This record gives sequence, C-alpha cells and structure tokens, in this order.
Amino acid sequence: GTDVGQDFMDKAEHLNTYIWQEIDRCLKNGQDVIYDSGSWGPEDRKYVMEMAHKLKADVLWHQIQCNIETAKKRTLTRAQEVKELSIDEKFFDKNLTRYKPIEPEEHLTVVLHQGD
Repeated sequence: GTDVGQDFMDKAEHLNTYIWQEIDRCLKNGQDVIYDSGSWGPEDRKYVMEMAHKLKADVLWHQIQCNIETAKKRTLTRAQEVKELSIDEKFFDKNLTRYKPIEPEEHLTVVLHQGD
C-alpha cells in the first residue's frame, strides 16, 4: 500500500461518477446491479444509500462474517492473483481500522453469510 496523491483522488472521483452513471443506466434498463465498493463503515454505507435513493433503487446488503485472519489470508491471496488490486499486508492492516460491521440502527436490509 502506498500513499496516494491528488492525481489519484481526481481520477477516483471521475471513476466514481462514471460508475454511478452506469448504475443508473443499468437500472433504467431493468437490470439488477451488484455494487461491490467495500463499504466498510456507516458513512460509506450512508453514501451508497443516498446515491441509491436518488436512483430510486432498492438495496440489499451482503455481509460476510469471518475472523480477521481468514479475511486477511483470502484478501492477500486474491491480491496475488489479481495484481490490479494493489493490496499488501500493510495496506490491509491500515484499512482494517476503517471496518465497522453493519449495525441494526443503520436499518439496512442485510443477508449474512458465514465465511469461516
């Protein structure tokens, strides 16, 4: 994991806009959409819900429940197979502090999956 500069953030914002435009297009064509954004905390999920609300989309969340070591092992293995993910152990550990499980007070429709 490396620190990112403004150029990266500008490109990320452009990509985010494009993704939501494509989601809107797909929904208008009657297609279901899977948006896998790594919504790790309540603020991330609130943003997704706000965007979905603007598009008049119903949202079904999926949460995989597994221990951290299993999640780390799977993530690092997947990152070795897909180099574009750019995830190493340092990046995983740093970003893990952002993770907050979905709480009942978020009032989201959630399907729980046991991942151990």
